[in-house]
Amino acid sequence: MTDNLFVNHGMTTYAEFVAAIARFDPVPLLGLLAGASARQEVEGISGATSPWSIPSIARESLAHGADGGVVPTEADLIELGRIHHNLHDPYVSEWQDGDGFDGLLVRAVYEQIPFRHAVEREHARSIALYDRDYEALPRSCAVLSQASWERGLGRPIGVVLRSAAVIRMIAARNSGWFDPSWLRRAVHAGTLEDAAVTSDDVKFVFNEFFVADYADHRRWAAEKRHEDARLRRLDFNPLVTHPFVRMPDGHCIAPSMHLVAKRLGPASLYAIGNELWPRPDKATKGATPFSGDAGVVLEAYVGELLARLNPTLLIPERSYPTRDGERMTADFTLGPARHHRRLRGQVRTGEPSEPPRLRRLSQGRV
Repeated sequence: MTDNLFVNHGMTTYAEFVAAIARFDPVPLLGLLAGASARQEVEGISGATSPWSIPSIARESLAHGADGGVVPTEADLIELGRIHHNLHDPYVSEWQDGDGFDGLLVRAVYEQIPFRHAVEREHARSIALYDRDYEALPRSCAVLSQASWERGLGRPIGVVLRSAAVIRMIAARNSGWFDPSWLRRAVHAGTLEDAAVTSDDVKFVFNEFFVADYADHRRWAAEKRHEDARLRRLDFNPLVTHPFVRMPDGHCIAPSMHLVAKRLGPASLYAIGNELWPRPDKATKGATPFSGDAGVVLEAYVGELLARLNPTLLIPERSYPTRDGERMTADFTLGPARHHRRLRGQVRTGEPSEPPRLRRLSQGRV
């Protein structure tokens, strides 16, 4: 076991966190992380190592771990999770010195809450959103259709998303490991049949969207790090876009099952869609052709969910004339048919971003 590397009271620096990880060989450490994450996925219990610390430990192991270094134990993994928990947050309250309420919110919103979502529903949400009859939408889409998804992804959108669900399910049952050759086993025949995909479909999706080589992961994890070491905990994690690492022996492992579930979830598909259908003029600002279509799809999706409530009144967005021209009603009006109290709502999407926080450091707020 690691001998109490640091006495932590919320003041461990990120450099100390990296130093604690760097002494271990990444290959066995990634295996321990994957096993812990898979147990969390299957059993629904976080355990001694929090699910949000696992991706950070994996990233820094890939970036700084010593090949042929110390072989970690379960006790070492628990210690690394403890050190991560006690990392100092450079963001402080506007009203007092030291770590304040702002630091608590930063940690909760950007680090912990995303790992509390029911990620097993991520691929189901993507299917409900995007695997649909686009001709039946109330408003037409500029670029989205079943055919355009297939051209962009290499497979029909439904096949891609159901294959992603198969990958996640098999990896979770095998301590984070996935081998495409396993798909030939009779035990997985029923899974493929239920998902209405073939082994070739799953292999294609896995290689195209989920896995990258160990050497590439190590390079990506080490490059483009923030100049300020206090902000490196916010750096991009290559496991977000390639949650599986193809190890030197050819086997593939996912250190974080949470990131496997998030891959090709709605947020992931949104990023992919903006890459497939960017703005014609990249120098201009504003919505991309895809983001505009995603709004059309999301509005229809919300309407479909509201309709399941069996309301006596559900009116979608409509236009009406005014003295100043034509205006639109709220996206949805919901409520009793004969009652003056009704719920009117607009469908909007929003995701907190880091730049506003980062500017605080540049203003000297540390």
